[in-house]
Amino acid sequence: MTGSGRSFAAEPWRSRPRSDVVVDAAWIAERLGREDVQLLDARTPEEYAGTAKERLPRTGHIPGARLLNWRDVTDESTGRLKSPATLTAMFTELGAARDDTVVTYCTVGMRASELYFVARLLGYQTRIYAGSMADWSPRAELPVAMGAHP
Repeated sequence: MTGSGRSFAAEPWRSRPRSDVVVDAAWIAERLGREDVQLLDARTPEEYAGTAKERLPRTGHIPGARLLNWRDVTDESTGRLKSPATLTAMFTELGAARDDTVVTYCTVGMRASELYFVARLLGYQTRIYAGSMADWSPRAELPVAMGAHP
């Protein structure tokens, strides 16, 4: 590649998931019910409750997870993130303390990425369950909760 007077050799790109950021189903299952781990479900209230029509083997949410629809972190009129004070209040209301680990998930990890980013900006120790419900729901050995409450 040229243009700036420099030459760069092409190298194959290799993804390297960071275990300090990306968690899997086993990590979540080992920590279900722990007060220092806050699961945040970034989906819609209907998806969280299990009433939305989805192409998942089982619908609902991971037990203990709190709902924070990914769209709720932005100001609808401006499309920008809400103020840090407002976002912190939202996280606090959901039970996330400053020394907790916040883990975000959705259906396939896309919407959870926005909550991950917001939690990191607010200073939380944050992880993302990239497999999300697409990974969790087919596993019959893992529990799924239904309804509007954790």
